[in-house]
Amino acid sequence: MQKPSLKKLLSARVTNIFLVNLSVADLLVTLFCMPVQIAKSVTLLWYFGEVMCKTVNFLQGQALVMLL
Repeated sequence: MQKPSLKKLLSARVTNIFLVNLSVADLLVTLFCMPVQIAKSVTLLWYFGEVMCKTVNFLQGQALVMLL
């Protein structure tokens, strides 16, 4: 059997890293962004406190950066 070339191995590794990065970003959006936005849209008020407001804004920014 022929060994896979180094180029193929590196290409597959880069693709896998990219897919994992997208998966983590989607998970962050699903866990942190969507529930908060839904609650905010339904109630039109922020009930979660100042610390949670800053934390959610930070995490939403991180999720957005990971998607780019």
